[in-house]
Amino acid sequence: MAPARILATVYVEIFRRIPFLVTLFLVLYASQIFFTRVPMFWVAATAICFMSAAYLAEIVRAGIESIPHTQMDAAEVMNFSRFQAMRMVVLPQAVKVIFPATIAYVVMFVKDTALASQAGVFELMFAGKALINRGLDPFLVMATVLFAYFAISWPLAHFGRRLENRLSRRPKGDFR
Repeated sequence: MAPARILATVYVEIFRRIPFLVTLFLVLYASQIFFTRVPMFWVAATAICFMSAAYLAEIVRAGIESIPHTQMDAAEVMNFSRFQAMRMVVLPQAVKVIFPATIAYVVMFVKDTALASQAGVFELMFAGKALINRGLDPFLVMATVLFAYFAISWPLAHFGRRLENRLSRRPKGDFR
């Protein structure tokens, strides 16, 4: 497993250190090498997948590492395989750490997708710039874009807060 772990670590470290806009243009130029015409939507979706996979892998790793190692030791004493211990002992506890961080990441990344308009991807910000170029009032258009991003991200953030509160409650009978 060492080569896979090294490759995964290199992948995560590279894509967490490169800004989304740079990744977007790298995917755009790399796709033009291999294909004659690639829709910009697929370029943006691929760049988002590269970035999200790296960040989410780090969130999951941190969530798993937040569980005390004694939990895994206790599962080994109970004769669980490594897979069983991870599935039945560690992951159920790590979910409480992983889900809120994932929701926070998704909210942040929804806003970052506005950068995709810089590469010509037709998305919310690009639509706003197109409307301004057609002569509509820039303040009104950008206020509408702002409201649209707020309408998307606020419910996600609210859901994340509720989920975090729900997951942080102790189960009945937990007397710690």
